[in-house]
Amino acid sequence: MHANLGCENYEKMKPPHPVWKSKLAMLAWMINKAIDNGNYDLSIEEVRKATEQERIMGFLRERLPTHHLLDLSLLTKEDDAIINEWFFNTNGNHDIHIENKGLCLLLAWTIEMMQHAGDPDET
Repeated sequence: MHANLGCENYEKMKPPHPVWKSKLAMLAWMINKAIDNGNYDLSIEEVRKATEQERIMGFLRERLPTHHLLDLSLLTKEDDAIINEWFFNTNGNHDIHIENKGLCLLLAWTIEMMQHAGDPDET
């Protein structure tokens, strides 16, 4: 399935990873909410740079407000580290046709990561 995506580092990204699907769904929902809000315009370049530095979650915490609709505190430091690494390995390795909005790129990567996730009740 992924062989035609041009992902040279796909082997590094294979499941399982320990971030639960439910947490990734929550992250996707929050990114989508930020997109819908329209006040958070992160460029592709900013997102890729933070990803290359393996600090995308810290970048999001700095750039998105903390309130009940965008609460990233539900993700642990361990979750952040795994998401940072996953996005680092994904950056530049998928032709996902996102060219304009950094938040849209993050949403696409989150959805990709969700496809390789489980939940505690599935173990």
